[in-house]
Amino acid sequence: MIMVVPFALYRLTQAIGESQVAPASDDARRDWLWALAHVLLIGGTLALLLAIVKFGAAVRSVDFRYWWAFPGTVAMITALWTTLTTRGDSHAGHTPFWPAVLSMGYLLFFALFFAVSAASGQQQIDVTNTNATDWWLWGLIGVVMTSGFYALAYRLPRRSSLSRLAWNIQAFGAGILFVLLLVAVFFTQKPRPVDRPLGLGSSSSSRC
Repeated sequence: MIMVVPFALYRLTQAIGESQVAPASDDARRDWLWALAHVLLIGGTLALLLAIVKFGAAVRSVDFRYWWAFPGTVAMITALWTTLTTRGDSHAGHTPFWPAVLSMGYLLFFALFFAVSAASGQQQIDVTNTNATDWWLWGLIGVVMTSGFYALAYRLPRRSSLSRLAWNIQAFGAGILFVLLLVAVFFTQKPRPVDRPLGLGSSSSSRC
């Protein structure tokens, strides 16, 4: 996680620099709608990631039949995130549809595999783990939000170039990401034990 912090800082400084020379927005509503589309994609993919984590905690099987579920979901999310690098909002670019087809195929396979395993009686849901039993709800939220991104991406008007408002929105998002990463890194670092000179404890114990 800490390796992503410099990238977030780079995106923040780049957006701030570009906003200084970018032209003023000729359609603020369009810029905000494109920002909403990107928020839907990021939020939807994070909801799908949370869903598969909750799924692993809630569903118990007799074997390792779901070993592929988490890495498969990560691969699906990575494919969806490639749409953020294609400048689909510009006249020259386009939003690729293959990540959506890949995601639909993966989710259909996952649903079918889950249904077959449930019907065979080789898995059960841990109802005592109340924090994880709503995995299906988060998965549904992720699918709806991702679908909303594609609906907007294919209907919104294109932009010849990013305006000052669009760059400011990107800077704001990169700033939030930068702060969240710093907070996450700070609170996930394990406290280090108090160091002491090598052999001090053993020598003291040997004298007692």
